[in-house]
Amino acid sequence: MIAHIVDYLMQLAGGLGYFGIIFIVGLEYACFPIPSEVVLPFVGMGIATGTYEMVYGFTASIIGAVFCHSVVAVPSFSRKNPESR
Repeated sequence: MIAHIVDYLMQLAGGLGYFGIIFIVGLEYACFPIPSEVVLPFVGMGIATGTYEMVYGFTASIIGAVFCHSVVAVPSFSRKNPESR
């Protein structure tokens, strides 16, 4: 079942381009069962074949990670540690 989900997400990322990379990497950091060992080699393969530019692919990966981490982890950290507010 996970293989089907990963296949679908890889096709989605391929269809959406850089926004797909942001989305898939964001899902990875949102604690969905999508390991980076699956996502990032796909991005690297796209860069190697010329589908993506290296700078933009790298930047899209960083944006997806930082955005989703800030949306998911920061609020949960502040809920768990009220003295950090």
